[in-house]
Amino acid sequence: MFLNVVSLLVGFLCLFVMVLMLFNPKPNRETNIYLIMILFVAGLQRFVNAIEVLGFTTITYSPLKIRLTFAFYIVPIYYLFFRRLIHKNSKLKKELLHFILPTLL
Repeated sequence: MFLNVVSLLVGFLCLFVMVLMLFNPKPNRETNIYLIMILFVAGLQRFVNAIEVLGFTTITYSPLKIRLTFAFYIVPIYYLFFRRLIHKNSKLKKELLHFILPTLL
């Protein structure tokens, strides 16, 4: 029970940090969009899982449980996140190539 409540709070915190990053008032800072995507997926998964386990709903709303093929997008997102951290400049066309295989599956 305690870990489920912690999971709910962690999911809420991930989603809250994601919203703060999206609406950052400092326009000169570069935001890594892949970090926002990772926070969204992790936060949504934790939040929805905790709501289901705590018994607030009986219907599953988790996108990874409804359609498992969304999980194939997680690996390229993590790879591109770290690649963008190491190499500051990156081209969008080269990054989109990493999403071809998950889309075909």
